[in-house]
Amino acid sequence: AAKHGMDIFRVFDALNDMRNIRTAISTVKSLGKHAQGVICYTTSPVHTSAKLAALADELAAMECDSICLKDMAGLLTPRITYDLVKAIKARHNIPIVVHSHETAGFALASYMAGIDAGAESVDTSIVPFANGTGQPDTLRMQAAMVGHPRVSNYDTKTLIELSKYFQGVAKELTKFMSPANERVDSDALTYQVPGGMLSNFRTQLVEMKMADRFNE
Repeated sequence: AAKHGMDIFRVFDALNDMRNIRTAISTVKSLGKHAQGVICYTTSPVHTSAKLAALADELAAMECDSICLKDMAGLLTPRITYDLVKAIKARHNIPIVVHSHETAGFALASYMAGIDAGAESVDTSIVPFANGTGQPDTLRMQAAMVGHPRVSNYDTKTLIELSKYFQGVAKELTKFMSPANERVDSDALTYQVPGGMLSNFRTQLVEMKMADRFNE
């Protein structure tokens, strides 16, 4: 992948067992590429902000070039995002990327809180693949940041043209997509299924003619 042009490698272990990413991180570093270590966010009595932030120590020891706070299921609230970014920054001066999904409708607000806490960047997407189980739309994120000292200056016309292009791509992928993936669903706070898994799950249920059993 590096040979063919990949520059940034986001490397994570779903259970935050950093032993499982050491080889990949060291390989990326040996190739002179950007190694981004990941802290996966989830909720439980033991997944406190302090304990999650402490995982940054292991990533720093591996000499990761940046840290991604990866919220697969869209569960990060603005307050927790702010506190977690602050806690990581207090331990290490390493660039932080916040990654979330709009499944439960928190991501854009959480991104803004993360930016205020010092995160260097956030992951956004382009309609029709943005929002819902995807990342917040880039145009919407930029509009929400108007008046903020760190507002981006991406060309609006170009983003609209990209959106039009991807509308065509989405038509080609209709059988793999569902309008349900594009909406905000507060039930996500209960079942906590990651966005990518949720969209794939809906497609698989349709293929098995079991779409009507989704809630079950």
